[in-house]
Amino acid sequence: MAPYPISITAYDTDNTTALASAQAVVRNVSKNLESDTITLNASGQAIYDLANIGFANGDFVQISVWKGDKAGFDRHTVNTGVGSYDSTVYASILEIYRYSCKIQELTASNESASVADVSVYDVATDTLKHKARIPANDSKVFRWRWGLHCAGGFVVIRSVNTLIVTVNVK
Repeated sequence: MAPYPISITAYDTDNTTALASAQAVVRNVSKNLESDTITLNASGQAIYDLANIGFANGDFVQISVWKGDKAGFDRHTVNTGVGSYDSTVYASILEIYRYSCKIQELTASNESASVADVSVYDVATDTLKHKARIPANDSKVFRWRWGLHCAGGFVVIRSVNTLIVTVNVK
């Protein structure tokens, strides 16, 4: 497979300061494949070759970056004619729930005309617990019979600000 480098640059909430040592994940949404966690350098940059997880022309890719209570996203449609992509991600503040809990139900309502994603990360282990794609003008309810346990608390990341997320915890 030919290389398809994605140059990632992340900025803090002021949109000018590099988000140094942030974590990133590149996800091929079309194929439901995801990279290992990538650590950005002191300049808030990294390069990831999409060939590591696989791609085809027209695949939809999401680049997620986070550090502490800040996160940002970028989206891209693979164009093999171009052969690379420069991703710029601007972070925003997240709400983090810092207590051990079990998420009983998560409701995501997407009132926009675009597809949106919602992710739940365990803060203590920095692991993805759940990720879902919400169609445009739709809502989805996710229920866990015994609860989705997050030992060190959790963070819910929305790919767009118009996505309304409600979480019921126990």
